[in-house]
Amino acid sequence: MAELTTDLHAQASVKFHCTHPNARWKAIGMAIGYLWRVSPRGTAWKVRFLAKTLAKKLLPGPLRAVVLFNFSKF
Repeated sequence: MAELTTDLHAQASVKFHCTHPNARWKAIGMAIGYLWRVSPRGTAWKVRFLAKTLAKKLLPGPLRAVVLFNFSKF
């Protein structure tokens, strides 16, 4: 149960830092490192989660929709 709680906290931290308009890249990197260390999920899931989350930070609206749709396929 503690492992699941830690994983959910790490996911929420990455999502918060990637969607906050004033987030600093160092904080995003630290949140990603924390997620990578504590999450019991597989590498493919982590890469997919990070790509979708970072797309929300980096890409404009129409391009973001294309990326999120493409990553929803696998």
